[in-house]
Formats: sequence, C-alpha cells, structure tokens
Amino acid sequence: MKVAMIGILIFSSCFLTKAQNADTIFLDKGFTSGVYHECFIDPNKSSKYYKILTNFSFRKHDSENYISELKYVKDKGDIVNKFSIKGISKKWCMLYTYKSKYYVYIPNDGGTFRRFQLTDSAAIGWNMDGPYPEILKSFEKLSANTYKIVAYPELVNAEAYTLIIHIIDAKRQIAVFEYILGGTLPNRYELRVSADKVKDFPIIINKSSDAWDDFNFDKPNFEELLKDR
Repeated sequence: MKVAMIGILIFSSCFLTKAQNADTIFLDKGFTSGVYHECFIDPNKSSKYYKILTNFSFRKHDSENYISELKYVKDKGDIVNKFSIKGISKKWCMLYTYKSKYYVYIPNDGGTFRRFQLTDSAAIGWNMDGPYPEILKSFEKLSANTYKIVAYPELVNAEAYTLIIHIIDAKRQIAVFEYILGGTLPNRYELRVSADKVKDFPIIINKSSDAWDDFNFDKPNFEELLKDR
C-alpha cells in the first residue's frame, strides 16, 4: 500500500509538472553564443515569481548601506523631514506592455527589478547595489489621483528633482511616474503598478545561464496614457 501511494504521488507530481509546462507560453528560448536562455509567461497566479518581484525586504548589507547613506545625509547637515504619506500606495513595481497587454516582469539580472518605495522621509529606489534613499523635500496631493514629490537624488550635490505620480487606473492601481529633472534634461516616464496588485497581471520571466539582454517590450505611449489628465 505504501509503495502504491508513493507511486501515485510521483505520478501526480509528474502530471502536474507537465500540465504546468504545457500551459507555459514561451516568448523566446534557445542558445546565443553557446548560452541557453528562455523567456516565458508563467500562467500560475500562485507563481513564486510574484513573491520574488514584490520582496521589498532589506538583507543585512542592504540595511547597512541604507543606514550609511542616511548618516551621510545627516552628517552634511541636511534636515530629514517627515511627511504624512496617505492615499497612495507606498510600494511600486514596474509594469510593461507587450502586444497591447500589460505584464509584470522578472528580468534575468536581479539588480534591475527597479522597485520603488515611499516612506515618510524618503523615496527608495533599488539598483545593482540594493536599496538607496532619496530624501524627500516635499510631498503634496495635487488631486484625487495625482501626487507630487520633490526629492534629492542619491548623487552628491545634485539638484532636487520632481516626481509626479499620475494614477491612471485607480482600480488596478496603475500609474505613470513622470520625473521632471530640470535644466535641459528631458522628462523621464515609467509605467508602474502597486505591489499589492501585481497578481492582476500575467508575469514574464527571463532566464539565462549567463548575462543576456532584457526582453524587448513595447514602448508605452505616455502621451496617450496621460491624455485629458
């Protein structure tokens, strides 16, 4: 009986794995310069990749780097003010478009997730070295679905920049982040979704046994997305 039960469990596991693989939609796979890569849509809403994407926790060295950055700001004599951040999600992930559909995305390079988090005193970005704080100078709610943030970049002695967060879909918590950098620099735009809404969108995973270029998504039409706003 025990042997039979083990056999049933093994068969069930294999069947489920094959079924999941059958449902997986591959966008690209193969070898490039001897390196295997694959890019696919995971249809499983319980996929482990959603948890990876929305992991905003600090590892030990992340905490050490973050505290060191804040100490540097305070040692310069800059004042760290606190603001009441209400009515807006505090954690955001990148959102992408492909063939007129929205997707969230796991890049091959874990340092390019580009998470974004708001605290009462800082805008936190994520790069190759982990999270870094950009101290808030002001936070303002401009309208029911528009927020304005002024913050100091991570770069030393850099001018403050303005970030306008346009909530373009309140139900699905989709937003356009408009960075106004000042001077002769053009405005920069990002399409984002609140971290607690990522499971509302299919997820694309990019895997490689070595460094490989990102998947080529469509470029959002930000002018159209912000039309009449």
